[in-house]
Amino acid sequence: MASLIIMLCTAVGWHYAMHKYFAAVVGSVLTSVVLFQLAVIISVGYFDPFFMAALSVLAVVAAFVSLIIGIPFLLSRKKNSKLP
Repeated sequence: MASLIIMLCTAVGWHYAMHKYFAAVVGSVLTSVVLFQLAVIISVGYFDPFFMAALSVLAVVAAFVSLIIGIPFLLSRKKNSKLP
């Protein structure tokens, strides 16, 4: 649940702040992965020995979430750019 909240917040933040769609996706994925690993370290108290597996799975899921979250931002920007 915490990872989903982290992914949603970073995706919304990056897509709101960054006007380039794919740059916002990459920034969101990197931020999500780092924040999730920090949350795990704080929660468990040590560095997870299987962090590479968690990192790769989380990166794929975070990319999917960020791609979906970014669609309304992308459409809104395209709509606003066509206005006179």
